[in-house]
Amino acid sequence: MEGSRGMKNKAIYHRTVAGNGKGAWHSMRSPRLMLFAACLIGFTFIGILWWNLTQAQAKVTTIDNEEVIATVNGESIVEQELQWQMKKLRSHADGNLEENVADKRELALNESIQLKAQLLEAQRRGLLESVRYADYVTKWQSEQIRRKNAALNNEVVYGPITVEEDHYYDFFVADILAKLRDHMMAEKPFSQEEIAAYYQEHLSLYKKPNRLQTNMFVITFGKELSKDEAFRTAQSIAEGLKRGEDADKLLQQENRKNFVLQQRAFNEQTAKQDTMNGTDVWRSVQTLREADVTNPIEENGSYYIFQCLALEDTGFLPLEKASPGIEIALMEQAFPRMTERWVKESTVIIKTSTKQAE
Repeated sequence: MEGSRGMKNKAIYHRTVAGNGKGAWHSMRSPRLMLFAACLIGFTFIGILWWNLTQAQAKVTTIDNEEVIATVNGESIVEQELQWQMKKLRSHADGNLEENVADKRELALNESIQLKAQLLEAQRRGLLESVRYADYVTKWQSEQIRRKNAALNNEVVYGPITVEEDHYYDFFVADILAKLRDHMMAEKPFSQEEIAAYYQEHLSLYKKPNRLQTNMFVITFGKELSKDEAFRTAQSIAEGLKRGEDADKLLQQENRKNFVLQQRAFNEQTAKQDTMNGTDVWRSVQTLREADVTNPIEENGSYYIFQCLALEDTGFLPLEKASPGIEIALMEQAFPRMTERWVKESTVIIKTSTKQAE
């Protein structure tokens, strides 16, 4: 292709600038030269297209030709899959992951084998056409082209225009495994007895929010009141309320500029906003019984104290309404066991070279 460019310069450029320009224009219009130029443009276009296709194919071919780390029922696990698992292990480590490289590779290999068994199960159920990493890369490359073309055409593109290979694989794997769980859930794999047993064992999770009416003290700290002073005052108010002292009288003893006393309801209508505002307040209030008082709770630059004036216990979410969520929880518990079974039922061949250091 570079040779073609050189030929173009020699054949056209020098003749164009020679003479007074008029002869050059006539030379450019000669039928033979125009045919030559058309052919040259055509060959250049074909060359560019061929280069792009071979570059894309080269990536997939590299994966196909890579050393196979292991096979699960004849389906290969290649180095990219192992490296993806190792990256996940590093990202989930608590900073103390200092194992031998071979040990880390072995752990990543076990994770890769389990994932391949899961993907094979998804393929068996018709949720996935291929479990080969090379085929995934082809999909990733196609998605890259689609996103770039959409951006050029001012179409909506969700997320970044360019997605890294491993990040797209994160999404790909999560999506397939979610579909696999949903497909299994549709088969109703858990009995009513199992669902009821889970419900009773985790009954506290299904407690409906109590309805409460409270006195709420707010002691704000900042420029006019230090945090330590605010805390000491909040503690004093909480202790006074617990001794049975009147809330208004306690407030009169303090500087009203920094303190607020108001009634505050907690019920089904406020529950969503309450949990969004702060879980510490929500959890503390839900433990109150009538006449109980919380300890000072710090939140958003203030200390809060709640005194329960009235309480209505709303009971528990009925089993029939809790069942869908329980089935999801049971599936999350059962999925690792099912994966172990799929691995045991598979023919797994590990290549000896996988035990070598990176």
